Amino acid sequence: MKRLEEGESTWPSRKDVVACAAVCGTWREICKDIVPSPEFCGKITFPVSLKQPGPRDGVIQCFIKRDKSTLTYYLYLCLSTAVLSENGKFLLAAKRSRRTTYTEYIISVDPKNISRSSNGYIGKMR
Repeated sequence: MKRLEEGESTWPSRKDVVACAAVCGTWREICKDIVPSPEFCGKITFPVSLKQPGPRDGVIQCFIKRDKSTLTYYLYLCLSTAVLSENGKFLLAAKRSRRTTYTEYIISVDPKNISRSSNGYIGKMR
């Protein structure tokens, strides 16, 4: 399995991760030993890391890009110490949809297909 590194621009595909998990029943336990959670190592390694708590003693710097025409927001991980640098690793996308009484955001790990029916769908926020 490929680990997300600075040179790569996308996450490993979901089918590759699932295929690795299907090879061995102890795969998940091995991954827990090899790849610590962001709370302890301070790094985001896999997409599942986005749902786990961040480091207690440090900060993970990110920035948001907004596309006004499609009402979409993109969250990127800062790879350098300069927060205003335009290069970063894509983490999440959120698309705004207005209802009559509230506004909700659909959140996805796939920047091209932000919908409830996509494989990258994480959830919604009101």
